[in-house]
Amino acid sequence: MSRIFISYRRDDSAGYAGRLYDRLCPHFGDDNIFMSIDNIEPGLDIVDVIKEAVASCDVLIALIGQQWLTITDATGQRQLDNPNDFVRLEIKTALEHNIRVIPTLVQGATMPRPSDLPADLKKLSDRNALSIGDIFHPDVDRLIEVAENVLSKSVLQESSGEPPDKGEAENQSNAQKFNLKNIRTLLNEGFTDSELRRLCYDEPDFRPVYDQLSQEMGKDLIIDKLIEYAERRELIDRLLALTKIRNPRKYKKYQPYDNLTNSPTNKYGDLQGRIQRASKSRPTNGLLFGGVAGGMLLVIIVGLFYYFYPDDVGATETPNPAPSQISIPVPAPIVLPQAITAADGSPMVLIPAGPFTMGSDSGDKDEEPTHSVTLDAYYIDQYEVTNARYANCVEAGGCNVPGCMERYMDPDKVDHPVVCVSWRQANTYCQWREDRLPTEAEWEKAARGVDGWMYPWGNEPLPDEALLNFNENIGDTTPIGRYPDGVSPYGVYDMAGNVWEWVNDWYRDDYYADSPTQNPHGPETGDTRMLRGGSWYNKERDVRAANRTRLIDHPVDRRGVSDGFRCVGEPGH
Repeated sequence: MSRIFISYRRDDSAGYAGRLYDRLCPHFGDDNIFMSIDNIEPGLDIVDVIKEAVASCDVLIALIGQQWLTITDATGQRQLDNPNDFVRLEIKTALEHNIRVIPTLVQGATMPRPSDLPADLKKLSDRNALSIGDIFHPDVDRLIEVAENVLSKSVLQESSGEPPDKGEAENQSNAQKFNLKNIRTLLNEGFTDSELRRLCYDEPDFRPVYDQLSQEMGKDLIIDKLIEYAERRELIDRLLALTKIRNPRKYKKYQPYDNLTNSPTNKYGDLQGRIQRASKSRPTNGLLFGGVAGGMLLVIIVGLFYYFYPDDVGATETPNPAPSQISIPVPAPIVLPQAITAADGSPMVLIPAGPFTMGSDSGDKDEEPTHSVTLDAYYIDQYEVTNARYANCVEAGGCNVPGCMERYMDPDKVDHPVVCVSWRQANTYCQWREDRLPTEAEWEKAARGVDGWMYPWGNEPLPDEALLNFNENIGDTTPIGRYPDGVSPYGVYDMAGNVWEWVNDWYRDDYYADSPTQNPHGPETGDTRMLRGGSWYNKERDVRAANRTRLIDHPVDRRGVSDGFRCVGEPGH
Protein backbone atom coordinates (compact mmCIF):
# COMPACT_ATOMS: atom_id res chain seq x y z
CA MET A 1 0.00 0.00 0.00
CA SER A 2 1.43 3.36 -1.05
CA ARG A 3 0.97 6.03 1.60
CA ILE A 4 1.65 9.06 -0.62
CA PHE A 5 -0.03 9.53 -4.02
CA ILE A 6 1.38 12.11 -6.47
CA SER A 7 -1.32 13.42 -8.82
CA TYR A 8 -0.14 15.44 -11.85
CA ARG A 9 -0.73 16.14 -15.53
CA ARG A 10 2.07 15.04 -17.81
CA ASP A 11 1.71 18.04 -20.10
CA ASP A 12 1.64 20.40 -17.14
CA SER A 13 4.06 19.29 -14.42
CA ALA A 14 5.75 15.99 -15.32
CA GLY A 15 9.21 17.41 -14.65
CA TYR A 16 8.25 18.57 -11.17
CA ALA A 17 6.55 15.25 -10.46
CA GLY A 18 9.65 13.27 -11.39
CA ARG A 19 11.90 15.49 -9.33
CA LEU A 20 9.53 15.33 -6.37
CA TYR A 21 9.34 11.54 -6.66
CA ASP A 22 13.15 11.36 -6.56
CA ARG A 23 13.14 13.40 -3.33
CA LEU A 24 10.34 11.52 -1.60
CA CYS A 25 11.45 7.96 -2.36
CA PRO A 26 14.74 8.05 -0.39
CA HIS A 27 12.89 9.67 2.50
CA PHE A 28 9.74 7.52 2.72
CA GLY A 29 10.71 4.45 0.65
CA ASP A 30 9.82 3.53 -2.93
CA ASP A 31 6.89 1.34 -1.88
CA ASN A 32 5.24 4.25 -0.09
CA ILE A 33 5.05 6.52 -3.16
CA PHE A 34 2.58 6.07 -6.06
CA MET A 35 3.08 8.33 -9.04
CA SER A 36 2.66 6.79 -12.48
CA ILE A 37 0.09 4.56 -14.13
CA ASP A 38 3.04 3.17 -16.11
CA ASN A 39 3.68 0.92 -13.11
CA ILE A 40 0.22 -0.66 -13.28
CA GLU A 41 0.40 -4.29 -14.42
CA PRO A 42 -0.96 -5.03 -17.91
CA GLY A 43 -4.51 -6.34 -17.92
CA LEU A 44 -5.63 -4.56 -14.75
CA ASP A 45 -8.42 -1.99 -14.77
CA ILE A 46 -6.63 1.37 -14.56
CA VAL A 47 -9.59 3.14 -12.99
CA ASP A 48 -9.98 0.47 -10.30
CA VAL A 49 -6.26 0.52 -9.52
CA ILE A 50 -6.22 4.32 -9.25
CA LYS A 51 -9.28 4.36 -6.99
CA GLU A 52 -7.82 1.66 -4.76
CA ALA A 53 -4.42 3.37 -4.58
CA VAL A 54 -5.94 6.74 -3.71
CA ALA A 55 -8.42 5.29 -1.21
CA SER A 56 -5.63 3.48 0.64
CA CYS A 57 -3.15 6.37 0.77
CA ASP A 58 -2.78 8.88 3.60
CA VAL A 59 -1.72 11.90 1.54
CA LEU A 60 -2.48 12.97 -2.03
CA ILE A 61 -0.15 15.62 -3.43
CA ALA A 62 -1.95 17.43 -6.26
CA LEU A 63 0.65 19.16 -8.44
CA ILE A 64 -0.94 22.18 -10.10
CA GLY A 65 0.95 24.03 -12.80
CA GLN A 66 -0.04 26.96 -14.97
CA GLN A 67 -1.86 24.73 -17.51
CA TRP A 68 -3.48 22.32 -15.04
CA LEU A 69 -6.92 23.88 -15.51
CA THR A 70 -6.85 24.60 -19.22
CA ILE A 71 -5.23 21.61 -20.97
CA THR A 72 -7.58 20.16 -23.60
CA ASP A 73 -7.90 16.76 -25.24
CA ALA A 74 -7.85 15.96 -28.98
CA THR A 75 -11.45 17.14 -29.38
CA GLY A 76 -10.75 20.52 -27.81
CA GLN A 77 -12.62 19.70 -24.60
CA ARG A 78 -11.01 20.73 -21.33
CA GLN A 79 -9.64 17.51 -19.79
CA LEU A 80 -10.84 18.45 -16.32
CA ASP A 81 -14.45 18.51 -17.61
CA ASN A 82 -14.24 14.82 -18.54
CA PRO A 83 -15.62 12.68 -15.64
CA ASN A 84 -13.14 9.94 -16.63
CA ASP A 85 -10.12 12.24 -16.53
CA PHE A 86 -7.53 10.49 -14.35
CA VAL A 87 -6.50 13.64 -12.46
CA ARG A 88 -10.13 14.48 -11.71
CA LEU A 89 -10.78 10.89 -10.65
CA GLU A 90 -7.76 10.88 -8.31
CA ILE A 91 -8.67 14.08 -6.50
CA LYS A 92 -12.38 13.25 -6.38
CA THR A 93 -11.65 9.87 -4.77
CA ALA A 94 -9.35 11.45 -2.19
CA LEU A 95 -11.93 14.08 -1.26
CA GLU A 96 -14.67 11.45 -0.95
CA HIS A 97 -12.50 9.39 1.42
CA ASN A 98 -11.51 12.41 3.49
CA ILE A 99 -7.85 11.89 2.61
CA ARG A 100 -5.46 14.79 3.13
CA VAL A 101 -5.18 16.53 -0.25
CA ILE A 102 -2.29 18.99 -0.49
CA PRO A 103 -2.57 21.32 -3.50
CA THR A 104 1.05 21.95 -4.48
CA LEU A 105 1.52 24.90 -6.80
CA VAL A 106 4.41 24.88 -9.29
CA GLN A 107 5.55 27.19 -12.10
CA GLY A 108 4.03 30.15 -10.28
CA ALA A 109 0.49 28.77 -10.58
CA THR A 110 -2.33 30.03 -8.36
CA MET A 111 -5.12 28.09 -6.67
CA PRO A 112 -8.15 27.41 -8.87
CA ARG A 113 -11.35 29.22 -7.94
CA PRO A 114 -14.45 27.13 -7.15
CA SER A 115 -16.09 28.41 -10.33
CA ASP A 116 -13.20 26.98 -12.37
CA LEU A 117 -13.68 23.45 -11.02
CA PRO A 118 -16.20 20.66 -11.70
CA ALA A 119 -18.78 20.19 -8.96
CA ASP A 120 -17.05 17.14 -7.48
CA LEU A 121 -13.74 19.03 -7.12
CA LYS A 122 -14.98 22.36 -5.74
CA LYS A 123 -13.87 21.43 -2.22
CA LEU A 124 -10.30 21.43 -3.51
CA SER A 125 -10.34 25.22 -3.58
CA ASP A 126 -10.88 25.23 0.20
CA ARG A 127 -7.63 23.36 0.85
CA ASN A 128 -4.58 25.31 1.99
CA ALA A 129 -1.89 25.08 -0.69
CA LEU A 130 1.89 24.80 -0.67
CA SER A 131 4.14 26.25 -3.35
CA ILE A 132 7.32 24.82 -4.85
CA GLY A 133 9.30 27.63 -6.37
CA ASP A 134 12.80 28.12 -7.68
CA ILE A 135 14.30 27.11 -4.33
CA PHE A 136 13.17 23.53 -4.81
CA HIS A 137 14.67 21.60 -1.89
CA PRO A 138 13.69 23.89 1.00
CA ASP A 139 10.14 24.06 -0.38
CA VAL A 140 10.00 20.28 -0.63
CA ASP A 141 11.36 20.03 2.92
CA ARG A 142 8.21 21.82 4.05
CA LEU A 143 6.04 19.44 2.02
CA ILE A 144 7.85 16.46 3.55
CA GLU A 145 7.26 17.85 7.03
CA VAL A 146 3.52 18.13 6.40
CA ALA A 147 3.39 14.61 4.95
CA GLU A 148 5.34 13.25 7.92
CA ASN A 149 2.85 14.77 10.35
CA VAL A 150 -0.07 13.17 8.53
CA LEU A 151 1.64 9.79 8.29
CA SER A 152 2.66 9.91 11.95
CA LYS A 153 -0.97 10.21 13.01
CA SER A 154 -1.95 7.39 10.69
CA VAL A 155 0.80 5.11 12.01
CA LEU A 156 -0.23 5.76 15.60
CA GLN A 157 -3.89 5.12 14.83
CA GLU A 158 -3.13 1.86 13.04
CA SER A 159 -0.56 0.59 15.52
CA SER A 160 -1.88 1.81 18.86
CA GLY A 161 -5.62 2.14 18.44
CA GLU A 162 -7.70 3.66 21.22
CA PRO A 163 -5.99 3.35 24.61
CA PRO A 164 -7.68 1.30 27.34
CA ASP A 165 -9.46 2.96 30.21
CA LYS A 166 -7.18 4.10 32.99
CA GLY A 167 -8.42 1.45 35.38
CA GLU A 168 -7.97 -1.26 32.80
CA ALA A 169 -4.46 -0.08 32.00
CA GLU A 170 -3.54 -0.22 35.66
CA ASN A 171 -5.02 -3.66 36.27
CA GLN A 172 -4.28 -5.56 33.07
CA SER A 173 -1.07 -6.58 31.42
CA ASN A 174 -0.75 -4.98 27.99
CA ALA A 175 2.08 -7.24 26.92
CA GLN A 176 -0.20 -9.17 24.60
CA LYS A 177 -0.66 -6.05 22.45
CA PHE A 178 2.99 -5.93 21.51
CA ASN A 179 4.71 -9.28 21.33
CA LEU A 180 8.14 -9.70 19.81
CA LYS A 181 6.73 -10.68 16.45
CA ASN A 182 4.71 -7.48 16.23
CA ILE A 183 7.69 -5.39 17.29
CA ARG A 184 9.86 -6.99 14.61
CA THR A 185 7.14 -6.32 12.02
CA LEU A 186 6.88 -2.68 13.05
CA LEU A 187 10.61 -2.19 12.76
CA ASN A 188 10.80 -3.90 9.38
CA GLU A 189 7.89 -1.93 7.92
CA GLY A 190 8.62 1.38 9.58
CA PHE A 191 12.26 1.91 8.70
CA THR A 192 14.52 1.49 5.71
CA ASP A 193 17.85 -0.31 6.07
CA SER A 194 19.75 2.98 5.99
CA GLU A 195 17.54 4.52 8.71
CA LEU A 196 18.06 1.57 11.02
CA ARG A 197 21.78 1.61 10.38
CA ARG A 198 21.92 5.30 11.20
CA LEU A 199 19.97 4.64 14.41
CA CYS A 200 22.54 2.05 15.41
CA TYR A 201 25.39 4.30 14.36
CA ASP A 202 24.21 7.12 16.63
CA GLU A 203 24.55 4.99 19.75
CA PRO A 204 28.13 4.05 20.77
CA ASP A 205 27.27 0.51 21.90
CA PHE A 206 25.52 -0.21 18.61
CA ARG A 207 28.58 0.52 16.48
CA PRO A 208 30.08 -2.99 16.64
CA VAL A 209 26.80 -4.31 15.27
CA TYR A 210 26.84 -1.68 12.54
CA ASP A 211 30.34 -2.79 11.53
CA GLN A 212 29.14 -6.40 11.17
CA LEU A 213 26.28 -5.55 8.86
CA SER A 214 26.05 -7.26 5.51
CA GLN A 215 23.70 -6.32 2.72
CA GLU A 216 21.62 -9.45 3.33
CA MET A 217 21.47 -9.47 7.14
CA GLY A 218 21.78 -5.84 8.16
CA LYS A 219 18.22 -5.16 9.23
CA ASP A 220 17.75 -8.43 11.15
CA LEU A 221 20.96 -7.88 13.09
CA ILE A 222 19.89 -4.39 14.05
CA ILE A 223 16.42 -5.46 15.16
CA ASP A 224 17.92 -8.23 17.30
CA LYS A 225 20.20 -5.66 18.89
CA LEU A 226 17.33 -3.27 19.59
CA ILE A 227 15.37 -6.00 21.34
CA GLU A 228 18.47 -7.04 23.29
CA TYR A 229 18.82 -3.51 24.61
CA ALA A 230 15.16 -3.44 25.56
CA GLU A 231 15.76 -6.51 27.71
CA ARG A 232 18.49 -4.58 29.51
CA ARG A 233 16.00 -1.74 30.24
CA GLU A 234 18.13 0.77 28.34
CA LEU A 235 16.36 1.12 25.01
CA ILE A 236 13.41 3.26 26.04
CA ASP A 237 15.38 6.26 27.24
CA ARG A 238 17.89 5.92 24.39
CA LEU A 239 15.25 5.85 21.70
CA LEU A 240 13.34 8.69 23.31
CA ALA A 241 16.53 10.73 23.09
CA LEU A 242 16.90 9.89 19.40
CA THR A 243 13.27 10.52 18.44
CA LYS A 244 11.98 13.95 17.40
CA ILE A 245 8.43 14.56 18.60
CA ARG A 246 7.35 18.02 17.45
CA ASN A 247 4.27 18.31 19.66
CA PRO A 248 3.59 15.34 21.92
CA ARG A 249 0.17 16.74 22.87
CA LYS A 250 -1.24 15.72 19.50
CA TYR A 251 -0.31 12.07 20.23
CA LYS A 252 -1.91 12.11 23.68
CA LYS A 253 -4.98 10.24 22.50
CA TYR A 254 -2.84 7.26 21.57
CA GLN A 255 -0.28 7.26 24.40
CA PRO A 256 -0.64 4.28 26.76
CA TYR A 257 2.23 5.68 28.80
CA ASP A 258 0.02 8.57 29.96
CA ASN A 259 -0.87 6.24 32.82
CA LEU A 260 2.69 5.98 34.09
CA THR A 261 2.83 7.66 37.49
CA ASN A 262 4.90 10.83 37.65
CA SER A 263 6.07 10.06 41.17
CA PRO A 264 9.68 10.86 42.19
CA THR A 265 10.07 7.21 43.14
CA ASN A 266 8.81 5.91 39.80
CA LYS A 267 11.60 4.19 37.91
CA TYR A 268 11.12 6.13 34.67
CA GLY A 269 9.61 9.36 35.95
CA ASP A 270 7.74 11.81 33.76
CA LEU A 271 8.43 10.34 30.32
CA GLN A 272 5.87 12.49 28.53
CA GLY A 273 7.07 15.63 30.28
CA ARG A 274 10.63 14.82 29.33
CA ILE A 275 9.72 14.66 25.66
CA GLN A 276 7.66 17.85 25.87
CA ARG A 277 10.47 19.80 27.52
CA ALA A 278 12.90 18.63 24.85
CA SER A 279 10.57 19.63 22.03
CA LYS A 280 10.27 23.17 23.40
CA SER A 281 14.01 23.84 23.55
CA ARG A 282 14.14 24.84 19.86
CA PRO A 283 11.79 24.42 16.90
CA THR A 284 12.36 21.26 14.91
CA ASN A 285 12.25 20.54 11.22
CA GLY A 286 10.95 17.41 9.51
CA LEU A 287 14.25 15.66 8.93
CA LEU A 288 16.15 12.69 10.27
CA PHE A 289 13.92 10.34 12.32
CA GLY A 290 10.98 12.73 12.35
CA GLY A 291 7.41 12.43 11.23
CA VAL A 292 6.35 8.93 10.26
CA ALA A 293 9.61 7.44 11.54
CA GLY A 294 9.26 9.29 14.82
CA GLY A 295 5.66 8.22 15.25
CA MET A 296 6.48 4.62 14.45
CA LEU A 297 9.43 4.67 16.83
CA LEU A 298 7.26 6.10 19.61
CA VAL A 299 4.80 3.23 19.17
CA ILE A 300 7.63 0.70 19.23
CA ILE A 301 9.06 2.22 22.41
CA VAL A 302 5.71 1.96 24.15
CA GLY A 303 5.27 -1.59 22.89
CA LEU A 304 8.68 -2.68 24.14
CA PHE A 305 7.96 -1.16 27.54
CA TYR A 306 4.64 -2.96 27.87
CA TYR A 307 6.06 -6.25 26.62
CA PHE A 308 9.01 -6.46 28.96
CA TYR A 309 7.74 -4.52 31.98
CA PRO A 310 3.93 -4.79 32.30
CA ASP A 311 4.16 -4.67 36.08
CA ASP A 312 5.56 -1.13 35.93
CA VAL A 313 2.42 0.27 34.31
CA GLY A 314 0.50 2.44 36.75
CA ALA A 315 2.64 1.26 39.64
CA THR A 316 4.32 3.45 42.17
CA GLU A 317 7.00 1.97 44.39
CA THR A 318 6.11 2.56 48.04
CA PRO A 319 9.12 3.52 50.16
CA ASN A 320 9.67 1.92 53.54
CA PRO A 321 8.01 4.09 56.22
CA ALA A 322 11.26 5.14 57.82
CA PRO A 323 11.09 8.65 59.35
CA SER A 324 14.51 9.58 58.05
CA GLN A 325 13.88 8.44 54.47
CA ILE A 326 13.45 11.24 51.94
CA SER A 327 12.64 10.73 48.24
CA ILE A 328 14.60 13.24 46.16
CA PRO A 329 13.49 13.66 42.53
CA VAL A 330 16.25 13.15 40.00
CA PRO A 331 16.17 15.79 37.23
CA ALA A 332 15.39 14.35 33.83
CA PRO A 333 18.25 14.59 31.33
CA ILE A 334 18.03 17.28 28.69
CA VAL A 335 17.11 15.72 25.36
CA LEU A 336 18.00 17.85 22.36
CA PRO A 337 15.84 17.75 19.22
CA GLN A 338 17.52 15.97 16.34
CA ALA A 339 16.79 18.81 13.92
CA ILE A 340 16.00 22.53 14.15
CA THR A 341 15.49 25.44 11.77
CA ALA A 342 17.92 28.37 11.70
CA ALA A 343 16.82 32.01 11.69
CA ASP A 344 17.28 32.15 7.90
CA GLY A 345 15.11 29.06 7.37
CA SER A 346 18.01 26.63 6.88
CA PRO A 347 17.42 23.12 8.26
CA MET A 348 20.06 22.10 10.81
CA VAL A 349 20.82 18.67 12.28
CA LEU A 350 22.21 17.74 15.68
CA ILE A 351 25.76 16.45 16.03
CA PRO A 352 25.72 14.82 19.47
CA ALA A 353 28.36 15.40 22.11
CA GLY A 354 31.20 12.92 22.40
CA PRO A 355 34.54 11.82 20.95
CA PHE A 356 35.42 11.11 17.34
CA THR A 357 38.52 10.17 15.37
CA MET A 358 40.11 13.15 13.61
CA GLY A 359 42.92 13.29 11.07
CA SER A 360 44.56 10.60 8.95
CA ASP A 361 47.85 8.73 8.96
CA SER A 362 47.54 7.80 5.29
CA GLY A 363 46.90 11.23 3.78
CA ASP A 364 48.90 14.44 3.71
CA LYS A 365 51.45 15.33 6.37
CA ASP A 366 49.27 18.06 7.88
CA GLU A 367 46.54 15.49 8.58
CA GLU A 368 48.79 13.58 11.02
CA PRO A 369 48.54 12.17 13.58
CA THR A 370 45.16 10.50 13.86
CA HIS A 371 43.83 11.54 17.25
CA SER A 372 40.69 11.51 19.37
CA VAL A 373 38.79 14.77 19.86
CA THR A 374 35.78 15.31 22.11
CA LEU A 375 33.21 17.95 21.18
CA ASP A 376 30.15 19.38 22.87
CA ALA A 377 26.85 18.98 21.04
CA TYR A 378 26.10 21.44 18.23
CA TYR A 379 23.88 21.91 15.19
CA ILE A 380 25.14 22.22 11.62
CA ASP A 381 23.40 23.27 8.42
CA GLN A 382 22.16 20.24 6.55
CA TYR A 383 22.93 22.01 3.26
CA GLU A 384 25.42 24.60 2.09
CA VAL A 385 24.20 28.22 2.16
CA THR A 386 22.53 28.98 -1.18
CA ASN A 387 22.50 32.04 -3.40
CA ALA A 388 18.87 32.63 -2.42
CA ARG A 389 19.54 32.60 1.31
CA TYR A 390 22.64 34.75 0.95
CA ALA A 391 20.61 37.24 -1.12
CA ASN A 392 18.28 37.72 1.85
CA CYS A 393 21.24 38.92 3.92
CA VAL A 394 22.36 41.27 1.13
CA GLU A 395 18.85 42.71 0.79
CA ALA A 396 18.68 43.21 4.56
CA GLY A 397 21.94 45.17 4.47
CA GLY A 398 23.84 42.59 6.51
CA CYS A 399 26.12 41.20 3.79
CA ASN A 400 28.14 42.36 0.79
CA VAL A 401 27.45 40.85 -2.63
CA PRO A 402 29.68 37.93 -3.70
CA GLY A 403 32.46 38.43 -6.22
CA CYS A 404 30.85 36.41 -9.03
CA MET A 405 27.77 38.45 -9.81
CA GLU A 406 26.90 36.47 -12.93
CA ARG A 407 26.57 33.30 -10.84
CA TYR A 408 24.92 35.01 -7.91
CA MET A 409 22.25 36.59 -10.13
CA ASP A 410 21.64 33.52 -12.34
CA PRO A 411 17.96 32.50 -11.85
CA ASP A 412 18.93 28.89 -12.55
CA LYS A 413 21.31 28.86 -9.59
CA VAL A 414 19.12 30.12 -6.75
CA ASP A 415 19.39 26.74 -4.99
CA HIS A 416 23.11 26.32 -5.75
CA PRO A 417 25.62 27.07 -2.99
CA VAL A 418 26.78 30.68 -2.98
CA VAL A 419 30.41 30.97 -4.15
CA CYS A 420 32.99 33.70 -4.63
CA VAL A 421 32.71 34.63 -0.95
CA SER A 422 35.65 35.37 1.32
CA TRP A 423 36.08 33.99 4.82
CA ARG A 424 34.95 37.37 6.15
CA GLN A 425 31.77 37.31 4.08
CA ALA A 426 30.98 33.76 5.20
CA ASN A 427 31.63 34.66 8.83
CA THR A 428 29.48 37.80 8.53
CA TYR A 429 26.55 35.84 7.12
CA CYS A 430 26.60 33.28 9.95
CA GLN A 431 26.78 36.07 12.52
CA TRP A 432 23.90 37.86 10.76
CA ARG A 433 21.65 34.92 11.48
CA GLU A 434 23.10 34.63 15.02
CA ASP A 435 25.19 31.53 14.32
CA ARG A 436 28.87 31.04 13.40
CA LEU A 437 31.24 29.18 11.11
CA PRO A 438 32.11 25.65 12.24
CA THR A 439 35.49 24.89 13.72
CA GLU A 440 37.64 22.52 11.72
CA ALA A 441 36.89 19.75 14.23
CA GLU A 442 33.14 20.37 14.13
CA TRP A 443 33.15 20.25 10.36
CA GLU A 444 35.11 16.99 10.26
CA LYS A 445 32.95 15.18 12.80
CA ALA A 446 29.79 16.18 10.92
CA ALA A 447 31.39 14.90 7.71
CA ARG A 448 32.77 11.51 8.78
CA GLY A 449 31.11 10.49 12.04
CA VAL A 450 32.95 9.08 15.02
CA ASP A 451 34.91 6.20 13.53
CA GLY A 452 37.26 8.03 11.18
CA TRP A 453 35.56 7.22 7.89
CA MET A 454 37.44 8.33 4.80
CA TYR A 455 34.30 9.76 3.14
CA PRO A 456 30.91 10.85 4.48
CA TRP A 457 29.28 7.60 3.31
CA GLY A 458 32.05 5.31 4.65
CA ASN A 459 35.40 3.95 3.54
CA GLU A 460 33.79 2.34 0.51
CA PRO A 461 32.77 2.71 -2.23
CA LEU A 462 35.26 5.10 -3.74
CA PRO A 463 33.83 8.44 -4.92
CA ASP A 464 31.68 8.25 -8.05
CA GLU A 465 29.11 10.40 -9.85
CA ALA A 466 26.21 8.90 -7.89
CA LEU A 467 27.63 10.07 -4.56
CA LEU A 468 28.99 13.56 -5.14
CA ASN A 469 29.83 16.36 -7.57
CA PHE A 470 33.61 16.19 -8.13
CA ASN A 471 36.36 15.68 -10.70
CA GLU A 472 34.69 18.13 -13.13
CA ASN A 473 32.15 15.42 -13.99
CA ILE A 474 29.50 18.16 -14.25
CA GLY A 475 31.80 21.15 -14.59
CA ASP A 476 29.99 23.44 -12.16
CA THR A 477 28.16 23.55 -8.85
CA THR A 478 24.96 21.54 -8.42
CA PRO A 479 21.80 22.30 -6.40
CA ILE A 480 21.95 21.50 -2.71
CA GLY A 481 20.64 18.08 -1.68
CA ARG A 482 21.21 16.44 -5.05
CA TYR A 483 23.19 13.46 -3.70
CA PRO A 484 21.20 11.65 -0.97
CA ASP A 485 23.43 8.57 -1.24
CA GLY A 486 26.47 10.65 -0.28
CA VAL A 487 25.19 12.08 3.01
CA SER A 488 27.22 11.85 6.21
CA PRO A 489 26.21 9.60 9.14
CA TYR A 490 24.20 12.52 10.52
CA GLY A 491 22.33 13.26 7.29
CA VAL A 492 24.46 16.25 6.21
CA TYR A 493 24.63 16.79 2.43
CA ASP A 494 27.58 17.70 0.18
CA MET A 495 30.32 17.31 2.77
CA ALA A 496 32.38 15.93 -0.09
CA GLY A 497 32.57 17.88 -3.33
CA ASN A 498 30.35 20.61 -4.81
CA VAL A 499 32.14 23.53 -3.08
CA TRP A 500 34.97 24.01 -0.61
CA GLU A 501 33.62 25.18 2.73
CA TRP A 502 35.17 27.86 4.92
CA VAL A 503 35.70 26.93 8.58
CA ASN A 504 36.60 29.23 11.43
CA ASP A 505 40.18 28.06 12.14
CA TRP A 506 43.50 29.57 11.20
CA TYR A 507 45.81 27.06 9.50
CA ARG A 508 48.99 25.54 10.90
CA ASP A 509 50.48 22.46 9.28
CA ASP A 510 51.58 20.83 12.57
CA TYR A 511 48.57 21.85 14.64
CA TYR A 512 47.43 18.28 15.28
CA ALA A 513 50.70 17.47 17.07
CA ASP A 514 49.69 19.45 20.16
CA SER A 515 46.06 20.48 19.61
CA PRO A 516 43.57 20.33 22.50
CA THR A 517 41.54 17.14 22.79
CA GLN A 518 38.44 19.00 24.00
CA ASN A 519 36.64 21.45 21.67
CA PRO A 520 39.71 22.68 19.73
CA HIS A 521 39.35 26.05 18.00
CA GLY A 522 42.55 26.09 15.93
CA PRO A 523 45.69 28.22 16.32
CA GLU A 524 45.40 31.63 17.98
CA THR A 525 46.64 33.45 14.86
CA GLY A 526 47.78 32.71 11.34
CA ASP A 527 48.16 33.89 7.77
CA THR A 528 45.58 31.65 6.09
CA ARG A 529 42.12 30.31 6.88
CA MET A 530 40.92 26.73 6.49
CA LEU A 531 38.56 25.22 3.90
CA ARG A 532 37.29 21.64 3.91
CA GLY A 533 35.47 19.13 1.71
CA GLY A 534 36.76 19.61 -1.82
CA SER A 535 34.72 20.95 -4.71
CA TRP A 536 33.19 20.17 -8.09
CA TYR A 537 36.56 20.25 -9.85
CA ASN A 538 38.67 18.35 -7.27
CA LYS A 539 39.77 14.76 -7.61
CA GLU A 540 39.20 11.80 -5.31
CA ARG A 541 42.06 12.57 -2.91
CA ASP A 542 40.83 16.10 -2.20
CA VAL A 543 37.28 15.12 -1.22
CA ARG A 544 38.39 12.94 1.71
CA ALA A 545 36.88 14.04 5.03
CA ALA A 546 40.32 14.53 6.60
CA ASN A 547 41.76 16.62 3.77
CA ARG A 548 42.80 20.17 4.73
CA THR A 549 43.44 23.19 2.54
CA ARG A 550 43.85 26.89 3.21
CA LEU A 551 43.67 30.27 1.54
CA ILE A 552 44.55 33.82 2.39
CA ASP A 553 41.44 35.66 3.55
CA HIS A 554 41.01 37.62 0.35
CA PRO A 555 39.13 40.92 0.24
CA VAL A 556 35.40 40.79 -0.30
CA ASP A 557 35.76 40.78 -4.09
CA ARG A 558 37.35 37.30 -4.11
CA ARG A 559 36.31 35.46 -7.28
CA GLY A 560 36.87 31.81 -6.33
CA VAL A 561 34.10 29.87 -8.09
CA SER A 562 34.43 26.90 -5.74
CA ASP A 563 34.42 28.44 -2.24
CA GLY A 564 31.23 28.36 -0.16
CA PHE A 565 30.24 27.63 3.43
CA ARG A 566 27.66 26.46 5.94
CA CYS A 567 27.00 27.55 9.54
CA VAL A 568 26.72 25.91 12.96
CA GLY A 569 24.62 26.83 15.98
CA GLU A 570 24.73 26.22 19.71
CA PRO A 571 21.99 24.15 21.41
CA GLY A 572 19.42 26.38 23.05
CA HIS A 573 20.62 29.46 21.16
